[in-house]
Amino acid sequence: MSKLQDIRNLIQEHAVSVSSSPGDWMDYMDTASRLYRYSFSDQLLIHAQRPDATACASLELWNEKMLRWVNRGARGIALFDETWQNTKLRYVFDISDTHMVAGGRSPYLWKMQEHQREEILTHLAEVYALEEKDAATLQDALMAVAREMVNDNLEEYLDGLEYAVEGTYLEDLDEVTIRSDFRQLATDSVYYLLSRRCGLDPMELLEEEDFMHITDYNRLSVLTFLGNAASQLSESILIDIGKTVHKISLEEARKEVEKSNERNYNNFTTLMHEIKDQDAETKKEENIENEGGNDYGTDISSQGRLPVSESDRRRGRSDDREIWDAAEDISERTQEQPLSEPVSDREAEQPSGTDRESSTGENGQPDGEITGEESGTGQGSRSDGMDSTHERTDGNSGREHLDGIGIQLVEDTREDGLSKAEEEIASALSLPEYPTANEQRRQIEERAAALYAGEIPIPEQVVDEILRTGGNRKASQLRIIYNFMSEQTPEEYTEFVKREYRKGGKGFQIDGNEYSVWFDETGMQIAVGHTVTDHILDKAFLSWEDVSGRIHQLLDQGEYAPQSVLDAARSNAVKEHAQALAYMKGDMAEGVAEIVFDEEDLPHLRSIYPEITDYLEEKLEDPQWLSELNERLDALAEAYEENHSIMRFHHYNPINISKQFQKFADEVIPYQATFANFRDIVSRLF
Repeated sequence: MSKLQDIRNLIQEHAVSVSSSPGDWMDYMDTASRLYRYSFSDQLLIHAQRPDATACASLELWNEKMLRWVNRGARGIALFDETWQNTKLRYVFDISDTHMVAGGRSPYLWKMQEHQREEILTHLAEVYALEEKDAATLQDALMAVAREMVNDNLEEYLDGLEYAVEGTYLEDLDEVTIRSDFRQLATDSVYYLLSRRCGLDPMELLEEEDFMHITDYNRLSVLTFLGNAASQLSESILIDIGKTVHKISLEEARKEVEKSNERNYNNFTTLMHEIKDQDAETKKEENIENEGGNDYGTDISSQGRLPVSESDRRRGRSDDREIWDAAEDISERTQEQPLSEPVSDREAEQPSGTDRESSTGENGQPDGEITGEESGTGQGSRSDGMDSTHERTDGNSGREHLDGIGIQLVEDTREDGLSKAEEEIASALSLPEYPTANEQRRQIEERAAALYAGEIPIPEQVVDEILRTGGNRKASQLRIIYNFMSEQTPEEYTEFVKREYRKGGKGFQIDGNEYSVWFDETGMQIAVGHTVTDHILDKAFLSWEDVSGRIHQLLDQGEYAPQSVLDAARSNAVKEHAQALAYMKGDMAEGVAEIVFDEEDLPHLRSIYPEITDYLEEKLEDPQWLSELNERLDALAEAYEENHSIMRFHHYNPINISKQFQKFADEVIPYQATFANFRDIVSRLF
């Protein structure tokens, strides 16, 4: 196996390793915080090979720019070099693997001093327009900046993630859950990197369980999205902070030089005055001697005075020289300033990060402060091998977090704070609701299709075959089956099916013919060929009432799915309810979980995934445990109605969660598949 393939395997394996627990992810970030000028893939490979690295650069840069020789026997850190047509390897060495020769230098690695924190806090508050509540401490400010940067760039870093989740734990999560968890993980990760590099303890604001969702990013294909976000966003902020620390340090050094020069000048002036005073006193004594005649001449010889006078003058000249030599030393030291941050050829990154370019071109420098070499990694923010899909779904962002069990996040809004009379006036003045463009188009097509009702070439068995597959998302068929196992009204069945399908499309090949399917708020369209948009007559229209009714009928007749699939619906429901419960627990404010969950459950809920959900799945099968849980969830819902602050985040609405778990506790009636149906489905699938 080639060395390049070895490194490719290494980065894949190490991605699994660092995402296996919150502790492993934080250990990786400890290394990444020191090497924030590198891309995520470089940071990951450096952590895999030299987790204690502090400043890395190529052999040429150490030798030619810094005049540091790499130690004999030192092993290079292999990184990808994609500046060539084909990917190659490049090697960097940590500063600990080098030694200085004549004229050699050490890289400037800025370090924030404790007395500089207040000035950095003021700088961040001004640059990022922080509110007063977010600028109480430097830790608060860094968290606020991290949150703002992630919110501003979230869509960019989420773009394409939905197509990379196959084969990862994210595959089992709905889009709203992925979005929410990604936002929290990215924010906390950026804050962690900022705090570590600034010499602060990030765990003053965080807990290890804040990173519990990192285990869902259990492959490089999805971890790259999160890693790029954390690496690139923290880089732009740390560059700004580093330059500010450097500026403050230079100003402090300048002031110290001024003080030293002033102090030395004052000392010199004082000494010169003392010498002049001593010379004047000597002259005065000489005059007195001259005036006094020979009475004192025999007692005080000229030789007796000379040593004193000569000594004073010699001391004056010597001290004078020492003072000016010291001043010259200080002056020389001030000119030997630390190496400044490198100035890139491109525009400097904006602090806000909203228009920030890729970090390519500045990666590969020891903490960004060794100048003279471009990176050449060329690493972008997208994982390799990502393709687009034929049909993309819009998602129903904001309505559900765990769509599988129908948990709705956003409640219906109304005019708040209005009296009854004011509401009536507001209602009277409101505009009527006109049909959407899709609804109008659907009405026109339905009228046209009705003229040729007997000529639409969509056989009934084709419609049934398409309905048996469910929506586009994973386990959709299982969720539909389980929903129809409980007693509900026709309207409730219809609303669930509409919410489950949401918006999207599919393509099928059945009995040698191709069919395209599209579903949206108006219902489902099935057409012959590759698209539904160019057809009016040769397609079928099904309202959501039609879809719901036909699926229910197929289930009752035992013709919807094989028995093995029908039996799996309950297990999937247990799994998804366990996930919702675990994620809601993570959204609770401090101390709330201790009230909602039993004392013996809490240690298991502080574990890592999938151990948490495995434990909850087992407990949910216990009717007594579920009954007690529902009582506590009901109390939580009541408390949430009065005080929303009991939840740190509001993606998992305790009111809706309580209703859903009450429904989950109700008795369900399992379906039975007929043998003929099983054989027919198998023949069609294979």
